[in-house]
Amino acid sequence: MRRRKCGRWRGWWRMANIEQATTFALISFVTIVFTSMIAYSTVYGRPDVPQTVDFIRLQGEQMQLQVGAWFGLLYWIIGALSLFAAALWQLQLRFVSRHNCRSSELPSC
Repeated sequence: MRRRKCGRWRGWWRMANIEQATTFALISFVTIVFTSMIAYSTVYGRPDVPQTVDFIRLQGEQMQLQVGAWFGLLYWIIGALSLFAAALWQLQLRFVSRHNCRSSELPSC
């Protein structure tokens, strides 16, 4: 019984790792493409672009000028929510892995 549960858990964990790696790679690629397009269309070629995180503020301001005030604000909100979601996901993974490793059934697998 214990071996069967451990085998099922290992199979689930393997599939979860594959799914997460695939999703991470796809989302990373799409995000890099879109953020590169945004940077190119808003701040590329400007001599006053800061070499710090402040360029995000400048991008938002350019989007407000080009599209509308709401779009720059939306850009900043989505960025903040994305960073929060990534941090929350990391905490969730740590909790799940620690919880499963401390389970009475799994250390002997």
